[in-house]
Amino acid sequence: MPFAIQTIQSAPLDSEFTPLQEHQSYTPASFSLEENPILYLKSTAAKIETSKPLPQVPNATVITGDIYISSSYLTIWIPDHSVGVTIPYQCITLHAIQSGGESVYLQIESEGLVEGNPSFDDAPIMELTISLEKENDPTIRDLYNALSECSSLHLDVSEGDEEDIDGFEGMGEGDDGWITAESLISGQGDDDVSLDASKENGHGPAAALEVAVADAESVRAGQRRGREENEDEEVDAEEESVEAEESKWRRTN
Repeated sequence: MPFAIQTIQSAPLDSEFTPLQEHQSYTPASFSLEENPILYLKSTAAKIETSKPLPQVPNATVITGDIYISSSYLTIWIPDHSVGVTIPYQCITLHAIQSGGESVYLQIESEGLVEGNPSFDDAPIMELTISLEKENDPTIRDLYNALSECSSLHLDVSEGDEEDIDGFEGMGEGDDGWITAESLISGQGDDDVSLDASKENGHGPAAALEVAVADAESVRAGQRRGREENEDEEVDAEEESVEAEESKWRRTN
């Protein structure tokens, strides 16, 4: 994958970031997410639980760490081991507030977390939960909102996705750009369009489109029911209406 989780050997310095409040107070002449990272949230001594040990801390699945949510990365620094990781937002496939509202749950693509580490070969998704232990810390909602804001700065749209958005490329010949019940049933059109259009990314379905087809002759996205015949009938009706109006005009004059 193009985005890799990196190991860091020193704790991030506050001077490396621009505080969010300071950034919002003025408009810089130029700005770069990499050169001028904005610190959205910092929390110290957070409780971090992982579904499998981090390669940097191989013997623990529960650790205490400092959380830095910046516009560039999610950074976790582990003081007890003098090591940390920076996680690109493109590697975070899911983040949510867990039931009960006491922690934030993340799913992270761990492929490439540490190159050549066999413990990650069989399970490419790592689960991670963050709980804030200190009373004066930001809230879990603050943590979730900061992750959402920063993730939105790094939307991972591939070239192929952009083409699909622009023109629904790959529709079958004769479909006129429409997704129809006929093409769904017969398998014509884009290979990714089906009755259960789940896109497999290697880790399970990323999204699904469910279509209930009652009648292949009359169902489509946007109603494709006798389209050409209806158009001919509409044209004939319009011509008859015009002729009637002309005849009426001649009689009254």
